Amino acid sequence: MKNLVMMLGITLLTSWQVYAQEVMPQEEQSMDFEEEHTMLFNQGRVAISEEEIPQAVKEAYAESKFKGMSIVEAYEITGEALNEIPVANQSTKPDKLYELVVGDGDSVQSAVLYFTEEGELYDSIEKV
Repeated sequence: MKNLVMMLGITLLTSWQVYAQEVMPQEEQSMDFEEEHTMLFNQGRVAISEEEIPQAVKEAYAESKFKGMSIVEAYEITGEALNEIPVANQSTKPDKLYELVVGDGDSVQSAVLYFTEEGELYDSIEKV
C-alpha cells in the first residue's frame, strides 16, 4: 500500500511538471542562439552622431580613398560585438572600433569602414 501511494505521488508530480513545461508562455522560453547572438552584438554596437566620432577617426576618414562619400551611419563597437568584425590581417583586435557606413549619395556605391580610436583604418568592406 505504501509503495502504491508513493508511485501515485511520483506519477502525479511528473505529470504536473510535463504539463507546466507545455503551457509555458512563449516570452518565458529561453532565446535561441541567433536571438542571443543578435542581442549580444547590439549591446556592443552603439549608434553615435558624427559629432561623437573621435577627431583622429575623422581625420583618417578625410584622408582615405572614401573621403568623397557621405557618412550615413556611425557606430562605436565594443565587447562581444567586436567578435563579429572581420579581421583584416591584424593579429589582435582592439578594445574599441568605430564603424562608419558611407555612401556616394546615389546609394550605388557604399562602404563600411572600421577605424581604431587612434584613426587607423582597421578594415573596410566595399559594396558596389
